[in-house]
Amino acid sequence: DEMEALLRQIEGPAAPRADLRPAIRRLEARLLEQRAGEMIAAQLVDFGKQDGVTEFEEAHQANPVEMRLNDDMWEAEAAGEIVIPRRPVLVPCVSNFSHFL
Repeated sequence: DEMEALLRQIEGPAAPRADLRPAIRRLEARLLEQRAGEMIAAQLVDFGKQDGVTEFEEAHQANPVEMRLNDDMWEAEAAGEIVIPRRPVLVPCVSNFSHFL
């Protein structure tokens, strides 16, 4: 049964600590720099968003702040100041995303 398999995965061992920040940052930069127009168009088609440009401008402003927070948490965890559990979680699917936009 699919649900039982999901629950076995969730209850299994925690994921190892791996620094994925550089890879994620490269991917994000590539998407924002090379695919911005396509992503804005997809938001318009999929969700009826008419101001995707502003969202990208906000992302360019917010991303450095989020990166610094991630870096600070990574360093605090490495120093033993905090513990970040890496247990998988089950997140139900939103069937009608437009209600949340």
